[in-house]
Amino acid sequence: MATRSKLEILPPNNPKGFHQRRGERVEQKCVEIGKGPCQDFIIDSTLIGCDLRILCGAFSVNLFRSSFERCTFRPRREFKNMRFTGMTFRGCTFLGKYNGCRFGNWDAEDAGAVSDCDFSQAGLFHLCDFGGGMDVGSLRWPPWPHIVVTDLKRTARAWLELTLPEELRIVQAVIGDDPRDSAVTLYLPAETQRAEELRPLFASQSFIVIAEPGAAADDEGG
Repeated sequence: MATRSKLEILPPNNPKGFHQRRGERVEQKCVEIGKGPCQDFIIDSTLIGCDLRILCGAFSVNLFRSSFERCTFRPRREFKNMRFTGMTFRGCTFLGKYNGCRFGNWDAEDAGAVSDCDFSQAGLFHLCDFGGGMDVGSLRWPPWPHIVVTDLKRTARAWLELTLPEELRIVQAVIGDDPRDSAVTLYLPAETQRAEELRPLFASQSFIVIAEPGAAADDEGG
């Protein structure tokens, strides 16, 4: 069973029962998002040492231009296509499942950074891409059968030249076609049943990271 937060729950600050936080500093609190009758949002704020228990889907999560330090993200549902862009994450831990999520800076006005974060306990971290403002070497990745294709501005050609099974070719092209990516994650069982067969090939490429197993994944995240 997933470990739940031991921090004091931060009550919603809107009388209607949802979070409407702008320009705030929040420390050592459990912030529950997606529990109230309206969409919660956190904008231009700083959260330090907090647990974010996200009870809704990514569509209802509104995080903008904020900074998170030593926070833990615990989505109850699989997060799909969430944009964690233009924000700063330092020393954060991401539990649960993430599919097609985006981190870092992608637009001219983005001014975020991502460093010292731990994704190793994510139960699924598939096709998540990382743009500018990343300290890729300081991040902890989920273990095999995940892989991380790194330094794509330099290695995209080498990645595209790998001989991969037909079922992986579309994903191979998608990953290699955007030179802005600093790194992209791939959960192989989501795309192919030949992961173990491909492991020697991926392990032989210096730009592909296969992380060592760490703590057990927290699938529920809540």
